[in-house]
Amino acid sequence: MTVTQAREKIVGALEELAAPIREAGFTVETRIIYADKTLREYSEFDTKSIIIYGDMAVGNEELERDEYCNFSMCCEIKTGLVDDEEFMKELCSLEGEVEAFKEKLEKNDGKTATEIVKEINAKQEEEAERAAIDFSKQLNKVRIKLLIGIGVIVVIILAIIVGIPMLTH
Repeated sequence: MTVTQAREKIVGALEELAAPIREAGFTVETRIIYADKTLREYSEFDTKSIIIYGDMAVGNEELERDEYCNFSMCCEIKTGLVDDEEFMKELCSLEGEVEAFKEKLEKNDGKTATEIVKEINAKQEEEAERAAIDFSKQLNKVRIKLLIGIGVIVVIILAIIVGIPMLTH
């Protein structure tokens, strides 16, 4: 599907998922973001965009904005298109997260809605920290491989430079 179609579907899905949560008395903020390869965010599609991201932040008047819990979906953009299968997978995951949130609210285990949102927010922050650490580790592995590759190339070049004069003598 095109990026425009994906955006429309994400907006529709976010609003549909947000409606019952708003009716339950929560503040819900939705947004669509595009990001380029440096993860710079844009509110409108740009030719540099490689990701479309739909986000729904849920909280209430007792919470600061950074205490809200977030439910989101993210799809890669390739030549102005979003893969239908990836889109559906992300949408199903988003719907599952929101459904789990609503079930947690219904069950509540003696917790207030504010406590439940804070608890989910804390888990999301932990997951984000773990993901950042994993990303950093992967980046370090790539750097090491790059340095080894450069080292091998330098050794080959030196062998050629040193080896050629030796062969001519």
